[in-house]
Amino acid sequence: MTNETILVVEDNSIIAAHLQRVLQGFGYNVPRTVTTGEAAVQAANEIKPDLALVDIQLAGKMDGIEASRIMQSNQDMPIVFLTAYAEDERLEQAKLTQPYGYLVKPVQERELYATLEMAFCKHRLTRTLQASEERYRKLIEQIRAVTYLDRLDEYSSSFYMSPQIEQLVGYPPEEWLNDKELWIKLLHPEDRDFVVAENERTNKTGENFNIEYRMVAKDGHIVWVHDEAVLTYDGSGKPYAWHGIMYDITAKKQSEEALRESESRFRLLFNNTIDAILVCPITTEGEIGKFIEVNDVACTMLGYQREELLKLSYTDLIWNKDKDRISDTIRSLEKTKHLLFETILLAKDGSMIPVECNSDVFQYKEQTLTLSIVRDISERKKSEEIIRERENLILAISESSPDLIYVYDFELKKIIFTNKPSLDILGYSDDEFVEINWNLMKNVCHPEDLPKIKDHLKKCTQAKDNELVTLEYRVRKKDGDYAWFYNRDRVFKRNEDG
Repeated sequence: MTNETILVVEDNSIIAAHLQRVLQGFGYNVPRTVTTGEAAVQAANEIKPDLALVDIQLAGKMDGIEASRIMQSNQDMPIVFLTAYAEDERLEQAKLTQPYGYLVKPVQERELYATLEMAFCKHRLTRTLQASEERYRKLIEQIRAVTYLDRLDEYSSSFYMSPQIEQLVGYPPEEWLNDKELWIKLLHPEDRDFVVAENERTNKTGENFNIEYRMVAKDGHIVWVHDEAVLTYDGSGKPYAWHGIMYDITAKKQSEEALRESESRFRLLFNNTIDAILVCPITTEGEIGKFIEVNDVACTMLGYQREELLKLSYTDLIWNKDKDRISDTIRSLEKTKHLLFETILLAKDGSMIPVECNSDVFQYKEQTLTLSIVRDISERKKSEEIIRERENLILAISESSPDLIYVYDFELKKIIFTNKPSLDILGYSDDEFVEINWNLMKNVCHPEDLPKIKDHLKKCTQAKDNELVTLEYRVRKKDGDYAWFYNRDRVFKRNEDG
């Protein structure tokens, strides 16, 4: 049994009564029949039928077609038309109301039942489809992306565009549907050629459309989009439309650009320092890994191309005699997080480069790294060697001189250097001289000469550079005798105060 309610609209009372009895016999509920279009509209509003069986030709001002249009606008229900003539020109007008069936009088009962059941079935399927489409529409209109359906033409003109497009570029869906060239117009001038070329290529090959490009929004600002689309096919297997999704990647592109600018600034500083910079990992086993970053100065200093140097580690560069110290150096570095040390690195050509390494340990992406600022100290080492040689030469000269040579520090008020002949003449050992040096004038100078010694020291402090200050005085030797000395003193170094 079926419980659907049917409204019969038929101006022939005999046919109307017959249809009512037949339909009730099928199990349908037919509470009334009406004869005019106006009455049909009123009855539909009152009884809310599940279907209306309507004669196209009705008596009165409103025919069945107009009545059906009004009833459908007030309520979602299927219409099945009755007509006396299959070729009736009004039948063509009736099609505009999208009826669910047509029956030609006189109506056969089996045909009537089959048509009504098919109308109910089709209506249920339509409602299900509409509900599904509504859910899908609400879904795609809630996501933060634009969905669209485009034709396979040179403009990729749209026949569906989701509302998000207005937020993206300022143009509502209606403008996209009405202007088939709008997408082409909005493409950034610098991107237009390659985007259009990719569109033409995928139209021909059927491959997925997947591309990033810029569009100019309605207010003039630039929008970066990621556009993906797949080609869909109709029931016969022919290409039907591009089903795509487009989302805003402007923030991502701005971040990428900011990152590139930051990296560019870092790279500029990194490669324009006066020192070499080497970055390498320290493994969990405490071993040094291959370099993961080097600057241009490091490449120039060691004579390697960057790609070559990134295949090496410190163990490949450190002088053989220093390699035994690598493990101790790494342990100290891991413990203190900072270490300053000197070593010798081997350049690609085999030359030895003395360097000072200023190394720090830091964590990056769950990895322990060491960054070393490496300075070539070849010139400093040469200078130090020259200074040592000069010092040794001066020492050799002073030790071989028969005269007493000494250096007196006015701030410490003691002699800070004396040659060996000085000690031999006075008869003191090194340790004995250190002991008496803290109060030298009182310990070894003749008491009568102390005033002129103090005056001599004062003259030395007031002397100009390279000015010679002389003095004769007596010094007590270890055996107690006094020896006369003739001093010729010259100031050769001053403090900040002069």
